[in-house]
Amino acid sequence: AMGVIAMSLDSPEMIEEVVSLQLPTVFIDSVTDGVHADAVHSTNREGMKEATRYLLENTSGPVAFVGSLTRYPPNPHTERYEGFVEAYNEFGCEVPDEYVLFTGIHVNGGRDIARRILNLSPLPAGIVCSDDRVAMGILDVLRDAGVSVPDQTSVIAFGGTIITLMVIPTISTVSPNRLLMGEEAVHLLEKRLRQPGRRPRTVRVPTRLILRGSSVPAHRRRPTALPIPAQSPTYPLAGQ
Repeated sequence: AMGVIAMSLDSPEMIEEVVSLQLPTVFIDSVTDGVHADAVHSTNREGMKEATRYLLENTSGPVAFVGSLTRYPPNPHTERYEGFVEAYNEFGCEVPDEYVLFTGIHVNGGRDIARRILNLSPLPAGIVCSDDRVAMGILDVLRDAGVSVPDQTSVIAFGGTIITLMVIPTISTVSPNRLLMGEEAVHLLEKRLRQPGRRPRTVRVPTRLILRGSSVPAHRRRPTALPIPAQSPTYPLAGQ
């Protein structure tokens, strides 16, 4: 018996190409809206919500969001945007429209959007990015512009990839548990091969916020305009 595990497919065309193989398939963190197949997703919404909340609690604000230009059909990047909005709403604040930006999910996309960020007034005290590559491009431009990270602007990305360790400062990131996601995908595929007619299932695997050099330490600065929750969560530092 044969099957397919497909990861990070972000366009309907790519999904359709895999589906056309007519093989048992499990999609990992892909665009699966309307697709009759098993899927494994990281907790995209919750992970971005945690990252945004961290910056709202530990900077003076505002916090900007940089997401993907691909917003339909629903995908992991749209879920991350929803988490950003939820974090703002929990603080009793409206999302500032001018601080919500979208770009291509690659390093050059980050560089392009960073030039727009530099024109915002005030400069955001925090930036959450829907992808590590975008954050890498943003850091390049901020560094060239003389903006100190994290002293002037903190940056938290999403992905937990190795490139977050290849720059100075190292990038704080929301890290999916890819090992567990792979294990869950294999289990789903095994079940599908044994029971071809069963209903599709979606599994959500928790993320982890890893704090590194691109974000201010917890409680270094407290917001002056944003309400503070009665209890603040603790976050793991890199290496813990």
